[in-house]
Amino acid sequence: MKCFSFTLKQVDPITDELIVDTNVFKLEGGNLIKLTGPSREFTEEDIVDFDREIGAIAGISMNDLLHGDSSIRVEEVVVQPPAKLLKVVKVKRKKESLLYLLVTEVLADGEERVLYVNHRSLRVKLNEAVREASRILGVDESSIWNVLE
Repeated sequence: MKCFSFTLKQVDPITDELIVDTNVFKLEGGNLIKLTGPSREFTEEDIVDFDREIGAIAGISMNDLLHGDSSIRVEEVVVQPPAKLLKVVKVKRKKESLLYLLVTEVLADGEERVLYVNHRSLRVKLNEAVREASRILGVDESSIWNVLE
């Protein structure tokens, strides 16, 4: 599973500066455990995955990175199926910080299914997103709030 983290400074078509960090947590015994993996350089093969995930969730595409000053890192996290995961995408802008939650399930055959995502176009409040993610994962809301801090 890929986790994208990057910085971006844009001047055209708008002036913007942001930092995006992605972390993934696995549900184990009722707890959310942070998963990590080795980091590597972004390659051409990552473009589709980047646009599908970060573009859909946060509205930032590869085109934005190419037209600004950016630095991007890909963390490769190995997940042993079956598993339920919570991916947290944190977007920090000059005056705001947004959190997007993505709940996925990795089936026994390795296929990934998205069970829930609160992307930017839904305009779901974070409280509602945490409530729904906790319901799907079967954990107390405080478990999710703890990993968001």
